[in-house]
Amino acid sequence: GYLQKEADELRAKILNAPNTEEIYDIKGTKYYVCASGDDNNDGLTPKTAIKSLDAIEKLPLNEGDAVLFKRGDTFRFARVITAKDGVTYGSYGEGIKPKIYGSPENYAENDSWEEVKPNIWKIDFPYNYASGCIIDYGKIQGVQKWDTKLDGMSENGDYYHDLDEKVFYLYSKDGKPSDVFMDIEIMPTEKLIFLRGSKDIVIDNLCLKYTASFAIHCAD
Repeated sequence: GYLQKEADELRAKILNAPNTEEIYDIKGTKYYVCASGDDNNDGLTPKTAIKSLDAIEKLPLNEGDAVLFKRGDTFRFARVITAKDGVTYGSYGEGIKPKIYGSPENYAENDSWEEVKPNIWKIDFPYNYASGCIIDYGKIQGVQKWDTKLDGMSENGDYYHDLDEKVFYLYSKDGKPSDVFMDIEIMPTEKLIFLRGSKDIVIDNLCLKYTASFAIHCAD
């Protein structure tokens, strides 16, 4: 508590950091990405923003170009963004930083949980192996039971991902997870942004969270 003032000032500084266009001289084409965008758009203006990773991957990106995500929006692409040489990835608009999450969705908002044993619930999870689970914004940090599986699950947040069946199991002692929790982030073992033998790439003003791998992974 004695550093609360300093923490608030630092938080405000981070949240109110200038947009990428204000910091970097973008000489090429700017493409805009918005959670409410339309992939039939050209992405060349905020009003004609695109939406999905599929659309981003189809962009004719060249050195000097930029891909800008709208502040205040959350993007759940469920697979890695492969950065291109000479391209800037950043933000535009107002509000908090654009959030790029490795968790495919907030599973507290998914009502398809099924109870398979007392207090053990399952949901489809057709993604890479889940190596992390965060519940209610960090209040509960899940414990993976890969060795004992369902037999070892006894506490809220205990989980097991059956990769063959593409099913995720979660222990919830107080009822259906979607009724009990406000936020459930299941994190596949997947990078968020990947740079392979890359050069002159800028990643600026993005909030990267909920990955069981690297937020930014560089490899030769």
